[in-house]
Formats: sequence, C-alpha cells, structure tokens
Amino acid sequence: MDSKECILVVDDDEGIRKSLTLILKKKGYLVESAGTGAEALSIAKDRTINLTLLDIKLPDIEGILLLAPLLKTNLEMSVIMITGFASVESAVQSLTAGASGYITKPIDLDGMLPRIKTALDHQRLVTEVRQAEEELNVSLAKYKVIFESFPIAITISDKSGNIIESNWRAVEILGLSPEEQSRRRIGGTEWHLIRPDGTPMPAGEYASVRALKENHLVQNVEMGIVKDNNTVTWINVTAAPVPIKDYGVAIAYNDITERKRVDEEIVFKNIVLSTQQETTLDGILIIDEHGKIISFNQHFTDMWDIPDDVIESGEDILAIQSVITKVKDPGEFLERVKYLYEHKEEKSREEVDLVDGRVFDRFSAPMYGKDGRYYGRVWYFRDITERKRTENALRESEERFRELFNKANDAIYLYEYDPVQQTGQLIEVNEVACQMLQYTHDEFLLMPVENIRAPIERESFREHMKSLMGLGHFTFETRHQRKDSTWLPIEVNAHLFVLQGRNVVLSIARDITERKKTDEKIRNSLVQIESDLEQMALFNDQIRNPLAVIAALLDREQESKTNTMIREQAFKINALITTLDGEYLKSEKVREFLRKHYDFYEGEDR
Repeated sequence: MDSKECILVVDDDEGIRKSLTLILKKKGYLVESAGTGAEALSIAKDRTINLTLLDIKLPDIEGILLLAPLLKTNLEMSVIMITGFASVESAVQSLTAGASGYITKPIDLDGMLPRIKTALDHQRLVTEVRQAEEELNVSLAKYKVIFESFPIAITISDKSGNIIESNWRAVEILGLSPEEQSRRRIGGTEWHLIRPDGTPMPAGEYASVRALKENHLVQNVEMGIVKDNNTVTWINVTAAPVPIKDYGVAIAYNDITERKRVDEEIVFKNIVLSTQQETTLDGILIIDEHGKIISFNQHFTDMWDIPDDVIESGEDILAIQSVITKVKDPGEFLERVKYLYEHKEEKSREEVDLVDGRVFDRFSAPMYGKDGRYYGRVWYFRDITERKRTENALRESEERFRELFNKANDAIYLYEYDPVQQTGQLIEVNEVACQMLQYTHDEFLLMPVENIRAPIERESFREHMKSLMGLGHFTFETRHQRKDSTWLPIEVNAHLFVLQGRNVVLSIARDITERKKTDEKIRNSLVQIESDLEQMALFNDQIRNPLAVIAALLDREQESKTNTMIREQAFKINALITTLDGEYLKSEKVREFLRKHYDFYEGEDR
C-alpha cells in the first residue's frame, strides 16, 4: 500500500470521526478529518486527497451537494458516502453525483475496510491511466514537433504503399500538398523520377518501394523528381520499414539540388583549372606541407627536363636534385628554397639564371585555408629569356634616345595635353630646355606648359593647340619667358600623338634670337636702299630738267660745232638718266619680294 495515500473523513459526529481516524491510521493511511462541508473543501484544496468518506448529512450542506465541488479539487478522488439510512434513491443520487459507493451507519468495520481498499485501488488505477495518457500525449506532442520541425522531409506509408502522412519539408520538396500526397502511392505512376544519369528510374528502384517489398533498410538512393514545369529537384532517399501494425515504410529524404549544382560547379572548375594549368605559359609545381608533390603541369617538366620517374616519385627533394645542375648558382637556389620552406608565410619572386642562357621568372606563395591551416606551397616558373633580351634591347634604345634627347641643339618639351581643361602638364624636358629658360628639371615638371610662354603670348596657347589638335603637327613662333622674367623669341615645331589613351605633345623649341637680329639688319638695309633709290629718282629729275632747258636754248642758236658737242653730251646724259629710271623700275619687283619676305613696308617697321 502506498503510504502517501490520504483519506479525508467528513462527519459531523466527532466520535465517528475519531474512531475512523484511529482505525485508518492503524492501517497505515494518512487521515484528515472535518466536521463541516466548509472544512472539508478547505482541506481538499490544500492537499491531495485520495479518498473521502463523506457523511450525507452535514450541518452546513448536504453531502450530495458537497460532492461536486469536492471532486473539482481532485478529479481522481474516490468518494464513499456515509448515510444513517439506506435507500435506493439516496444510493442512486450518490452514484449519479460521482460517488464510487456508500456505506451505512452503524459502520461495519469489516465491511468498510475492503470497500476502502477497492476504492483506493480504483483511484490508483485511474491515476495511472491518466499519467499514461499524459505521457502518451507528451510523446505524441514530441513526435509531432519533431516530425513537423525536422529539416529533412519525412513521408509515412501504410502496408499498401499509400501515403498517409508527410511533414512540411516533404510538401516543400515534392511541391504537393498533404491532400495531394494522400491520393498517391509510393510506387505510383504519377511520379516522374530519373536516375543521376538522367534516364528514367523504374519504381522497382525507388528506395521506398524496395524497403517495403524487401522489409529492410535502404539507404542513400539518389534520384531526381521531374516537376510539372520540367524543373528537376534532386533528392537523397533513405527508407525503412515501420514496425507498427498497418504501417508500411518511413521515407526520409533531403533536397540535394544545390549540392549537385555545387558538385557540378566544382567539377567544371576543376576542368577549367586543369585546362588552365596545362595551357598556361607557366610551369606549375604544388608541394604539400610534407614536401610531397601533389600537382604539376606538363610545361613544368618540359621546362626543367625532369625525368618521368623523378616526377612520378612524388618527392620534391628528388625534383630539386634533378634541376640543381641546370642553374648558374646552385647554392643560392637551394638556400632560397630552404628559406621559403622554413618561413611558410612568405611569398617570393626572383629571376633564376640557367647555365644554358635561359632566364626563369620564379614566383612562390604559401597555400592557406580559411581556417589558417597551412596546406603547402605553389611554385610558378616562366621562361622570360626573350623578354629579358627585349628589355635589354629596349634599355639600350632608351639610353640612345636619352642621349639624343639631351644632346639635341634645341629645347625639347614632352607634355600631356587636356583638351577639356585646355592645359598641358610637362612630362619631360631636356638639358637644353633647362639651360635656355634657367629652370631645373624638377621645377619644369611642376609647371603647366603654358607657363613657359611670355605672359603676352599665353592667350595664343589655346589657338595654337586647337590647330595642333586638328592638324596633328604645327609650326609657329612665340616667345618663352626665362626664370628671370626676360623672354626669348622661339620657333616651335609641335607634334601630337596618343600614348596609352592620353594626348601627348612633343614640342621642339628653337631660340631664333640671332635670326631675328639678322632679319632686323636686313630690314634696316632694305629701308636704306629704298631711301637711296628714291633719292636717286629725285636726283634724275633734277638733272633732266636743266638738260631740257639747255636743249631748248640750243635749238634757238645757230648751229655750231660747239653747240653740236653740247647737244650730244646732253643726249648722253639724258640716255644715262633714262637707263637709271629703267633699272629703278626693274628693282621694284625685287624690292616688293624683300618687303614681303622680311615683313617690311615702306615707312613702317613691323
């Protein structure tokens, strides 16, 4: 008997209460007693009562009326009614109200105790059933939560293969509502499933059908579900028989579409990587953290002429021994390799000279995972022999160009021109430019090119550049200003070309100071000649007029030998003057050409 079972004695007769309490305690029960209905309810609310012996007549309430509120305190409580008189009516009322039985006064102790035991056994059975139901409900709730929240799709079938239950994940993967699934069988013709190779999969290969038919676990069957829109959802299926009456199989499956896409992408990337590795200009060698060769391309073995047995051994040390005799400095080569293997985190790039005259560009870097784990080292080798030869030839060419650039007799300016901002930034100048304008090389490179012009000439810079942009080359005269603010007359020969998408101008500037001085002397000489010729023309007129007078006077005089001689001399003088006038007219064409060439106009020095 459970020592915790408690009996409540409710009777207004104190003697009966005490007697029953004493007897029941001797039998090992816990006993509470109450003389009124109110006391009984108070006790029942404060503690668990297994059985109540309830007098049908109480001073504050009828026992039958107390029965209902008393049972509300504990629905599993058993109640035996005590009555001073027995009648069918009172018995029926008691049982109808929820009592498990009744006894009459005077109380027959021998008959009461078995009744009490029976009532307690019944109460205990009711409690156990309730607890079992609660445990079952908890288990069902747990199963339901797990079934519905499990991230893997689950479908249950009956013995005939009819789908009877599926969770939310199954609805998502199959694209079918629970009602739609319930109208299908696991091996039904409604399913359109394919094998991994894309061919149709017969029902006999379904994991669920096999598990139901063969009555054992079938694991990891991969298949594709072809949906109505012709998309394919790939799943991995495991099915097992359910050892419950009328149940068939439990099918668990998860969507592996993304995994297959990633797998296919990895395969594709590996193909691309392998193709790149074999088609690259570089020889590639990959060494793991233990010094073992894990990958290489054919170009690597061809570059170094490594025997097949050496590369197939997978030993990096054998590969090193195979190539060490081919380098000019074996000691330095080995020392560098050893250093990099000891300092795993370092990258390296250097050139390796070979004894046959070739030059290899060697690059090496460590391989680290996202978790920081060191996986080894990759080596890249590229034959740069031709590039080195080209670089050397280019370097010699640049040196020759630099020599010509700096030894030129004229100033040379190289600048980038921005047609939007209409300004140019100097890139390079030669030594003659520095000497001519008295700026250092570094000062030049900080200047806009238009600032080397005299202020009065800077406005014409835009017009000159506009012409250059249109023609590609342009020659013009301008004036450049020295650092000390004096200026020089300059003749500029500019050429425009495009370098790496930029407008670059090569401008050759020649100091024409001496030429200007010579031009000025010629202009002055021309002015003097012009003046002298004009004076001569006036002088001719002054001579011709007196000769005309002399000739007129001679015409009035009688002919004489003297007059004849004078007339002859006058004619000679007139002929000479006429000749001079003719030569003057001939010289006019020459003088006109000189005026235009030297920008000279009569009476004006430009």
